[in-house]
Amino acid sequence: DPNDESEIIADSKPRSETTDEDGNGVANGGTDEKVAATTETTEDDREAAKTAAHLNEENQLAEEARIAEEKRKEDDERARLAEEKRVAEMALLAEEARKAE
Repeated sequence: DPNDESEIIADSKPRSETTDEDGNGVANGGTDEKVAATTETTEDDREAAKTAAHLNEENQLAEEARIAEEKRKEDDERARLAEEKRVAEMALLAEEARKAE
């Protein structure tokens, strides 16, 4: 029965135990685990945030490199077309000069 509290209690994690000055075990309600888990989670969150920031930076750099490469290709294409146009114009001028002779 899921509403039976004895089952819920039996399934719950055992409480942490520390000792008092006399060395007697003292249950502290799992505080040690809670603090450790919180600290671990906080450290994990910090690591995850650092990793996410690093990946974001890498992605941004990769995108900037991709854009720069695209621009370089466009510039190369413009230069190639300008050279073709210049060569065609020179050929046309040479043809006109031959005809004029």
